[in-house]
Amino acid sequence: MEKTLKDLSNSAATIGTLGLWRLYAYSPIIMRRYFCSAMISFRASYSSSNFPAITSQHFFDGLELAQFVAFVDLAMYKTGITIMTAGANNKQVFCVSTDKSIFGSEEIANNFGSLILEELQDLAREMV
Repeated sequence: MEKTLKDLSNSAATIGTLGLWRLYAYSPIIMRRYFCSAMISFRASYSSSNFPAITSQHFFDGLELAQFVAFVDLAMYKTGITIMTAGANNKQVFCVSTDKSIFGSEEIANNFGSLILEELQDLAREMV
């Protein structure tokens, strides 16, 4: 998984997508709605977002933000897999949403969470 993600980070498609997202961020809302609808119609196979964890206490409307969990409605966006990371109080959270129909077998779909956890543990061991 790590090698695949590294290969994707160097691909022209990834670089082009980053440029499009920058353009998207500065465009008027009516254009954003059009682009979002167009992207959804292509039925992307995956999407990912990475937000750094807040390292100190953070307050919203007078209440402490103790935990952060993100999710996406796959039925609405028709995405096979969505991976989002974010966090609060220096704790990073990985949120993975999948449509099990993208996997070749029920066994892979059932074990997908443990496979991701194993990859993250291997990555953490290599970083130490």
